[in-house]
Amino acid sequence: MGNFHAELSLALPDYAGCLSVVRSTAAVPADVSDWGGYALAALLSISAGRWVGAAEEDVDAMLAALVGAGAVDGVTRLGEPTVDGFGAHVHRDVVVSLRRIVEGAAPTN
Repeated sequence: MGNFHAELSLALPDYAGCLSVVRSTAAVPADVSDWGGYALAALLSISAGRWVGAAEEDVDAMLAALVGAGAVDGVTRLGEPTVDGFGAHVHRDVVVSLRRIVEGAAPTN
């Protein structure tokens, strides 16, 4: 969210130290960065005409690998299979919802 650092710092002064300062050519606003990645995969899937994003079971494998490598949740600060305080079941639900949307969309090519 570096593109919006100044504005967000004014709106959330107590949170300013946690905001990214890295700018990008395009911003993908998302409550959880993983969800933004899943949304980008959904857009690519529509273009490809088939789902190319993570499978539901991939979410658990990715979280387990992160925890196994020593990662901690950015909110809870615990080495558990959560992201920003959301459990794996929430992330699986996001993936499943996006996949259902994609499977109902017509390919653009």
